[in-house]
Amino acid sequence: MIHGAPGLGKSMLALALASAVVRGVPFMNNPTSKGRVLYIDAENGEGEAHRRIRGLGITVDSATNLDYREAVGVDLIPDEIELRNAAADSQPLMIIVDSLATLNRSDENESRDMTSTLQVLWRLAHETDAGVVVLHHDRKDKTAMRGSSAIEAVVQIIWHLTRDEQRGDTLLLRNMKCRPAALSKERWVGIRETATGLEVAQVMKPPTGEEAELWELVEDLFRDGKPRTNRQIAEALGKTNPSRSCPGNLSGLLKAKREAGYLVGHAAGGVTLPQIGTDPLISPPRAGSQDQQVEAA
Repeated sequence: MIHGAPGLGKSMLALALASAVVRGVPFMNNPTSKGRVLYIDAENGEGEAHRRIRGLGITVDSATNLDYREAVGVDLIPDEIELRNAAADSQPLMIIVDSLATLNRSDENESRDMTSTLQVLWRLAHETDAGVVVLHHDRKDKTAMRGSSAIEAVVQIIWHLTRDEQRGDTLLLRNMKCRPAALSKERWVGIRETATGLEVAQVMKPPTGEEAELWELVEDLFRDGKPRTNRQIAEALGKTNPSRSCPGNLSGLLKAKREAGYLVGHAAGGVTLPQIGTDPLISPPRAGSQDQQVEAA
């Protein structure tokens, strides 16, 4: 399940995931198995879906693996047979349900009702052996998903998509639950329109406040490409403490950035910036895109 506030970008993120699977290319730096995706859409409408599919660069050849079904008026419980028939015809590797709120006519605050609704999707996953991704809305305070706690109890893996107003338009995707394995690290995602289409990219965590100013100084320092130790960084920035060592706030920032991959170890010692500042989420940058020009430079 991916849940977040309405209009935040859940459908775009899910369609980007579908785009990766139908082409068998990496998604968020993880490999995918190429296969069909059944997209059950009761939120966006065929016209908007078509715009997004074309914008993401899904070609006619790869689109044969994308089975898009507009599902306005569909209710998961009474229409379960139709849903199962659609899945049997499609034989998908992944099923995306967009969204739980619009495909459920039961009371989402009642535990018994929501358990029955989610069991429809549970049976669908077991019958098709497909991964089922469900999109859902947040409560008005945007702190948690809407509805009964039964939803969280049944769903195996949960991601929360939010926007931090202090960090601009960048979205934070946080793994809140993962029953099959350890929780995954948080990811920052940018969604934007470009001259060549739509771009969904995993980006660096945007810093704020004092940290932002300090990180900007560090980035400027590394423009020359020379590796430096923490102490050398502190000395170059004039930030050393009385013992001539790296102060705690700078040391903590450098450690966090290295753990997150924004600084990399160098063979000669010390650290440097990685060669590319952003990581394409779905595929390498398209020809002529801004990111490709940056990478080439």
